[in-house]
Amino acid sequence: MNIKDQKYNCTKEGKGIILEMTDICLLLSKTGKVSGYTNIINIEYVIDDIANNISRYDLYKAKSMLVSLDIGRNISLLQINNHMQDIFDICSEQCEILFGIIYNNDIDNNIGYKILLTGI
Repeated sequence: MNIKDQKYNCTKEGKGIILEMTDICLLLSKTGKVSGYTNIINIEYVIDDIANNISRYDLYKAKSMLVSLDIGRNISLLQINNHMQDIFDICSEQCEILFGIIYNNDIDNNIGYKILLTGI
């Protein structure tokens, strides 16, 4: 899976990504277990942090996933693509991924992330 193939939402400044009602319905329509994790960490450690806190099984079995990122101005979208591609590659082809980014001047080289998996 490629990030550019997924639904993408990017805001300049704000408190959270903007979800449409259809996005919320998509997440809630999947039957099964729900899992999630949130943290703020240096971008270099984000993949290890996710791997230590969300199982590969849950990532692969999820029918939908919401990924919301808060990124500092010093972090490029190329860095985000490189790191998130590792996560998206684990997901099944049927997983519907909602992905959004918010720029946050308060976190410099860190990344805040929230991941919600449904339909596991």
